[in-house]
Amino acid sequence: ATFLQELGDTYSGSGNAIVYRNANLKRMDYNYWSSPVSGQNLYNFSPGTPTNRFYIYNEPTDTFVATGLSAASTFTPGVGYAIRGKNSYATGTPTSETFVFNGVPNSGLITVNLKKSVGADKGYNLVGNPYPSNITFSSLYNYGNNRNAIFNRQWFWTNLNDVTTQQGSSYAGNNYATYVQGSGGVGPTYLSTSIEVPSLRPLAYTKVAQGFIVQAKYDNAPLQFNNNIRSSNTANSIFFNKNTNEDEGEPEDEPETLNRYWLKLISPQNIGNTILVAYNDFATNGYDEDYDAALLSVGNDSFYSSVGAHKLQIQSRTNPFSITDVVDLGIKCSVGGNYIIAIDGTDGVF
Repeated sequence: ATFLQELGDTYSGSGNAIVYRNANLKRMDYNYWSSPVSGQNLYNFSPGTPTNRFYIYNEPTDTFVATGLSAASTFTPGVGYAIRGKNSYATGTPTSETFVFNGVPNSGLITVNLKKSVGADKGYNLVGNPYPSNITFSSLYNYGNNRNAIFNRQWFWTNLNDVTTQQGSSYAGNNYATYVQGSGGVGPTYLSTSIEVPSLRPLAYTKVAQGFIVQAKYDNAPLQFNNNIRSSNTANSIFFNKNTNEDEGEPEDEPETLNRYWLKLISPQNIGNTILVAYNDFATNGYDEDYDAALLSVGNDSFYSSVGAHKLQIQSRTNPFSITDVVDLGIKCSVGGNYIIAIDGTDGVF
């Protein structure tokens, strides 16, 4: 269910709302949670998770910390929390459980002040959907002064199993799914024989209780949520925890038809890396900080399109598409053998 309130609506009910969210987690998996209600105690939300495994994101160090969290802590509206699976969960097979939020449903204007340290690679903040309804990322990005506060992209932690054949001493991993409003989404690195990456491509809407990462443009940038970013759409969205939940069904594509294509690189060990090239009305063929998304890390097997020195997971280019258009690609290979580059999806003119 989704509880929708529109701009100008106020909540005048009494008592608490109970909001349910299914998640599939192994013991050592983390999920990025955000509460749709106020007053929900943090530790009581996931009893069985060690109390030192409830985290907030520390922007200056790009690490997760438990600083300031205690048995009295409640979820802060609009803030995301990384919470590990319970000790009772198995280590190999995900456990499906229904998590419960209990409190007054969040509504109206909610502001989260984002942090950004010095440096182009800084400013990552863990936030989340603060409402008991889905939200539209395009509406969030375009609301108020949010365009000046954040870049036009969001990242979701996916909990895919570590792929040991890809890892080396310098491997930083690619467990995030990435979304750029107006262009689309790309899933994480995956083992091509066990899961199809389209099932983990972010779509237009962010689900109830979902935490995600955004990048601030300046320090103390106010990210504002309000009721007009809320949506009754429940089909064009995925809850990122451990693959897709059984109750989500097959994810549909985004509402509008876009000219775009996905390419995937498959290594000799069946490691899959996918990139997206999309033709966006607001983008150029150069680097667009609000419409291109670079790889968060370059692993031992990586695939990207390039604009200058930028290694892009999502590249947005001038719309409409021209048959003379040329897109530069790059790969990083850890072992010798046969690598495959293949079409992984098409939309619009493609």
